Amino acid sequence: PGEIGAIVQHYNPQADVAMETRKMTASLPLVNTGEDRIGAMKGEMWAGMAQTLREQEVLTRALAIDDVYTLQFLQALESDQR
Repeated sequence: PGEIGAIVQHYNPQADVAMETRKMTASLPLVNTGEDRIGAMKGEMWAGMAQTLREQEVLTRALAIDDVYTLQFLQALESDQR
């Protein structure tokens, strides 16, 4: 995380290096939970979000959760690492 501030500033010269570093450090427990591989998703979470969006009338059409998310990219990475 210590290098992220400079990387962000490279692409956004107005970025505050110290702030970007603090934000990255603060996000690590949310990204790397130790439960699953980084990037992993669960259908139950997507279903819950879809329900919330329906209740808020943001999502107005039927939606099959399995049609809108996949783990194929993570599975491909796992295959490549074997």
